[in-house]
Amino acid sequence: MRQAQHIAGALHIPFGYLFLSKPPHEEMPLPDFRAGSGATAATSPDLLDLLNDVIVKQQWYREFLLDEHEGSLKFVGRAKTSDSPEDIAGDIRKTIGLTPLEQGGFED
Repeated sequence: MRQAQHIAGALHIPFGYLFLSKPPHEEMPLPDFRAGSGATAATSPDLLDLLNDVIVKQQWYREFLLDEHEGSLKFVGRAKTSDSPEDIAGDIRKTIGLTPLEQGGFED
């Protein structure tokens, strides 16, 4: 039993999966844009674990902010796909109050 639990942990799979006749197909929890249009990239168990962990933490933080009655952030959704990256970066710097000196001396 202990060895089976160790194997499940090493393979990043739930313990119960070891007793199934065939492994279930796991879907990516987010759209996968790594391989370009139409192609599919192999998804490692480590990547799936990471994505699921990030999603859980994001959901927890969202609920925390709602419980604390925090308002929505004004900059979310402000940029458009037609905006230049330089304009977006400048807006981000302005929003968070970052000067070129504080960002390490790099300028546009």
